[in-house]
Parts: sequence; structure tokens; C-alpha cells
Amino acid sequence: FKKSRFVSLVIALFLTAPPIFAATSPSLGQADSFSILSSSYVNTASGTTINGDLGYTTPPVVAPTVNGTTHVVDVVYNQAGIDQGTALTNLNNQPCTTTFSPGPIDLGTDTTHGPVGQYTPGVYCIDGAASIGGGSTITLTGSGTYIFRMDGALTTSANSVVVLAGGASACNIWWTPTAATTLGANST
Repeated sequence: FKKSRFVSLVIALFLTAPPIFAATSPSLGQADSFSILSSSYVNTASGTTINGDLGYTTPPVVAPTVNGTTHVVDVVYNQAGIDQGTALTNLNNQPCTTTFSPGPIDLGTDTTHGPVGQYTPGVYCIDGAASIGGGSTITLTGSGTYIFRMDGALTTSANSVVVLAGGASACNIWWTPTAATTLGANST
């Protein structure tokens, strides 16, 4: 009798436990062809090359080389902005799989999520700014979706690197800062 109650309890727990969903990548719609889609695009470094479309309302001081099409407040830019907003809402509504302590986080040196500089697919929630500092390297290992959601800025230092391993794909990596993004020279 006690054994059957235990088995029933275990089965009931599995049936009522909330499901854990893996992070998923949203569709970008018209925004899919853009490497940079922003209201203000600030570029102060000569020699910048953008592989893909560029869209903005306020132009950069130093024009980049664009291997794509530049859209300045046209129909394509406007629809891409709507689609970008829809994708961002989708990313922001996915549950966190890892929540960092409040404050700025250096993804290259943090150990609270697991091994230094190594990340597996999931939703990483940061209540503050995020960085990849000191020319460090982070490695994203495994196929799946990676969402780095920060309530603050995103900054990479010069020569910092994001390495993809074990089936990780650039098409499934999302960075969603709520403040400015600054990419250091030679960030990869």
C-alpha cells in the first residue's frame, strides 16, 4: 500500500511539474538581411566593413564599407523595424534559464553560471550591463538557441572573441541590450 502511494505521488509530480522550454529563435522577417538596424548609427573608426544591409535614421560620422544595401528611413527600413520589434518581444518573453546577480557581468570571466567563459544554449538574464572584457574569449558550445538578455549596455573589448563550438550557429545567437552597444576594435 505504501509503495503504491509513493509511485502515485511520483507520477503526480511529473504530470503537474511545469514544463521547461528550450530557448527558441524568432523570425526576423524583413530585418533578416540587416547587419545593423538602428535609429542612430555611430561609427568613428575608419575601415569598418558591414557584411549585410545597414539601416538608420541618423548617419555615422565615418561612413563604413557596406556589402549590402543602405536604407535610410525607407519602406524596407520601416518594415524591418516593425519585424525587429516583434522578434525582440519574442526574445524578452522567453523564461530565463540562468539569472545572474544584479549588476554588471563580464561574460568572459564570470563563474556563477558555470565554467569560465563557456556557455550552453539557454536564456541568460542580466540585471545590468554585460561585457566581454579584456580581450577575452567566450565559447558557445552546443546546438540550440543562445539569448543574452541584459538590462543595460553591451560592450566588447578590443580583440574579444565569441567562439562557436559543438554545433553552435551564429543564426541562433541573440544579444538584447536595452542601452548602447559598443564593439571594440577587432571584436570577432
